[in-house]
Amino acid sequence: MLNFLKANSVHITKFKLKLLYILNVFDIIFTLLLLETGIFKEANLFMRNIVESPILSIFIKIVLVFFLIKYLLIRIEGANLKQLKISNYILNFTLAIYIAIIISHIFYFAIFFYIKIFI
Repeated sequence: MLNFLKANSVHITKFKLKLLYILNVFDIIFTLLLLETGIFKEANLFMRNIVESPILSIFIKIVLVFFLIKYLLIRIEGANLKQLKISNYILNFTLAIYIAIIISHIFYFAIFFYIKIFI
């Protein structure tokens, strides 16, 4: 695991970008489902108005981010070691945040279903 975090290869960086995209997709799916319950609100100030429109949310978080990641996957091919190191620091930080967000979504779902079933 530590090697994965420290690795500065193009291959690992591409994998992290793809993982980031997958977590991003899960984030918007979980977010929209939680918002449908009426109990939860969007915590991200930037996305707060955007999630009012599920179509716009999906477009931004899935389609637009897909093309951004695709662009970065192409650009990373020509990156030097210093650029890869910086990219991996940023990706590790961003992945940690997204993993925490996904865990919180799962936790909120568990609370929601517990309330629905037992209360």
